[in-house]
Amino acid sequence: MTQHTAAVHQMITATTEMLLLSDPTIPAVHAELRYYCDDPFAVQMLLSIEQSPAICWIFSRDLLISGATMPSGVGDVQVYPTHDGVIIELRSGPSAAALLAYAPDVAEFIDRTLAVVPVDAEIEHYLRTEQPYDCAGSAKAETLGIALLEAIESDDPTALIGLPLIRTSALLRQAGIDPLRPT
Repeated sequence: MTQHTAAVHQMITATTEMLLLSDPTIPAVHAELRYYCDDPFAVQMLLSIEQSPAICWIFSRDLLISGATMPSGVGDVQVYPTHDGVIIELRSGPSAAALLAYAPDVAEFIDRTLAVVPVDAEIEHYLRTEQPYDCAGSAKAETLGIALLEAIESDDPTALIGLPLIRTSALLRQAGIDPLRPT
């Protein structure tokens, strides 16, 4: 496995070969795992076969960490250990692919991400990186803060970023001012 840490970009990468269990006739799948410190909750996995373009899956670093030792995940990505390695199962609509990864490669990648941003330190890392103290809830939905949120429910999403433009436009119209025509 080839590994490199780029301190300038704050990225950890690991490359390895995985077996496509759902179709053993396909040669080994080239996999590159990526972890960006400025997106501390996510892991990217780029997959390619021979000269084909890579596809990218993004999923929770916590899912990879827990899945390396016990079955984890619900939905599109599931990760679980076996005696042969770590299986990463990917689903998109009716299609599914099960990939067998070499467990020591996955464990070494996880260890390297944890050395940079330990579990439960993601929020502190976010606060140091973004310094979001001037916004609602200290979660900048337009930047890395979106990774901290499960959902945003609003009839005016601009209210989260600044002035609630939908409501302001309605108030201007009620006051007899057309917001589309400058005065």
